[in-house]
Amino acid sequence: MQYPPISSRLLLCFLSALVVALASFLSIVNGVPAWHSPLSLTIVMTYIFIGEFFQVPELAFTVPAIIFLVINYHLFIPSTSNVLPRRNFVVLILMTAISVSWRIASYDAAIKWEGLQFYLSMIAINILAISILGWTCYRLRHQATWMQSCLVSTGIFFWIFWSAVPYFGELM
Repeated sequence: MQYPPISSRLLLCFLSALVVALASFLSIVNGVPAWHSPLSLTIVMTYIFIGEFFQVPELAFTVPAIIFLVINYHLFIPSTSNVLPRRNFVVLILMTAISVSWRIASYDAAIKWEGLQFYLSMIAINILAISILGWTCYRLRHQATWMQSCLVSTGIFFWIFWSAVPYFGELM
């Protein structure tokens, strides 16, 4: 299998990390939930924590990128394996379970603070995202190029930090 040169791999990995950081920025850019900016709880809590303790809340956008790079270290190392890493499946299944549980647990707060239409649109967006990511992972489980692995990993983390667990105003 041909791998991109190390400089290309590094550049693509860091661009993927920037895409994940962009997802976290898009998640909270409006400050109020909208279908294109759903206020991901993972970013809201990171933003609050870093803003409260380090007085630099803008650094919250670097956390998703760092998590992406740490969990997807396989993208830096050319291996002899052409399969999608198992941790992609584990992360997708775990976050799907957390996402479904969160929506069930936060139903009352979501309806109270954001309304039924927003709640249902977030469910539809997440069903679409989970379906596409799940189908892609399933199709590439035995045969994935480096680029496909990079794109799947980026897609999973984009979903996680953009809308997997939306903040519906539960902490108010």
